[in-house]
Amino acid sequence: MGCVEMVGRNDPCPCGSGKKYKKCCERVVAFRSAEQVREERELRVKTRLLKELDHWFEQRLTREDKWKWAQKFKQHLNLPPDQPVPSNHVYSLRFWLLFDAPCIDGRRAVDAWRETLHPKPEVKRVLEELCEICLAGYEVVEKRDSEVRLQALGEDRRYRVWMTEPLREGMFLFARLSRLGSRYELFGPYTSFGDEMRGEMMMYLKNQARKEGEIKREYWQHNGLQVLGWLMQRARDMEKVDKVMAQKMMDEAAPALEETAPAVEESASAVEKGVPDVHRTVSPVESPSSRPVGETETVEGDRPPAAPLLISGEPGVPEIVDQQLDQFTTRFVSDLQQRTQLLYQNSLKLFRQYVSEHFGKSFNWTMLTEEVLSHFFAIWYMDQGQGNPVKAKIFMNTMKKFFFWLQEEAITDIYTSFVPVYQRLTHQLPVAFEARRWLEENGVSRSENKPSGLAGTYQLAISAAGATLNLGDKWLPVQINLRALPPAWMENRFWVRGAVAVQDQESTLTRIEGVYPFFELPQAKSV
Repeated sequence: MGCVEMVGRNDPCPCGSGKKYKKCCERVVAFRSAEQVREERELRVKTRLLKELDHWFEQRLTREDKWKWAQKFKQHLNLPPDQPVPSNHVYSLRFWLLFDAPCIDGRRAVDAWRETLHPKPEVKRVLEELCEICLAGYEVVEKRDSEVRLQALGEDRRYRVWMTEPLREGMFLFARLSRLGSRYELFGPYTSFGDEMRGEMMMYLKNQARKEGEIKREYWQHNGLQVLGWLMQRARDMEKVDKVMAQKMMDEAAPALEETAPAVEESASAVEKGVPDVHRTVSPVESPSSRPVGETETVEGDRPPAAPLLISGEPGVPEIVDQQLDQFTTRFVSDLQQRTQLLYQNSLKLFRQYVSEHFGKSFNWTMLTEEVLSHFFAIWYMDQGQGNPVKAKIFMNTMKKFFFWLQEEAITDIYTSFVPVYQRLTHQLPVAFEARRWLEENGVSRSENKPSGLAGTYQLAISAAGATLNLGDKWLPVQINLRALPPAWMENRFWVRGAVAVQDQESTLTRIEGVYPFFELPQAKSV
């Protein structure tokens, strides 16, 4: 755009058509500029309205009502009713309450809020479009660069949606779409499913059409979350079947595996002698002395992502990796504005530091598994003490571009492992920075009469009913002043590293050394 604006109207058009600029692309550029300005204006209005809706809703719904609707949310998604809403569902709950659940006198919050307003004409259209938003199912029918075509399930209507998230044709998406200019955008959190669920989804909708009639917007507005919950449960059931079949194959192969036992033992002894083993991991926030009270055995999901053990005695980064980092900087970063360049360079510097500390010069790209990436972002980055909510978002998006570039250049496919980590942490990582500051001010007991407490890393769950800590074998209430708690943190979890004192079936945080976003890693069998 900057170069085009300097072209004279009678000069040759930069597109190479041979025509004068005024006879060729001038009108197109002017139209696109006007469209961009319009989209930016609509986005500002929509963002402001969403904040007003969220504030109005927070004042309107009581804590008891929030708890009741949170229970309904968990019921629809087949989540445990006696546990807080998982951290990766917190934003989904909030948007469901605002745009889908009939939680305000039997009506959706957005509809009830709309009747309290008297908008100006330039705001009214955006407001009406906001009221059209609801959770619905879509199929990805076309993918082009940063744009996809989504077809509403049960309808022939298609939507042109701008998005950079990794999707492929045939996938299913449960999302809310919002008009932005001549196209649409994803509004709030979404859930995607692979094309292997196509048969299940189509059969379900066919049966629903027999009962309910046509599957249109009204159907999704009333049943969107239930359909999503059903499909999530079917995906879990199918995964369990796959695991049972895999276990059966392992059992059948057991006699053959037993014959290789001496080789395995020899390999184990080699590791003890210092031979590198890329699968060895240790946790930076857990040691035998720091296990929660009452815990006798650590199980998957009961601790944060583990740190990779340095597999080379020589810290640093392999020369080829340094060259690839420089290549990315030259091709992509060097054309950005100076301030943006500095942000990218700092993110890449942190990545290089992590590789040097945890892998050394023996590093290769295959070592960046989903668990390692989870530790890199959720634990190590938090412990560096250099971040804040804004920097965390920049850091995540910088690494997203870098890993995508590695995939595009056919260097390595780290991006596939990174995507689920990004989806889990893109909102939770900034919140964790805010949570640490807030907990240090409101959650730590300053009483001299309190014992020093047991050091360790614990799950902290915050819900409408209060705050609780997971002490291994049980959850105990924890003394925290929740009056000043930001509403968006309700029904959330964090990992908290520090010290906890337990007295009379109640716990108190006596020291906080670290706060980390909570999420559950994919289950993996230990070898």
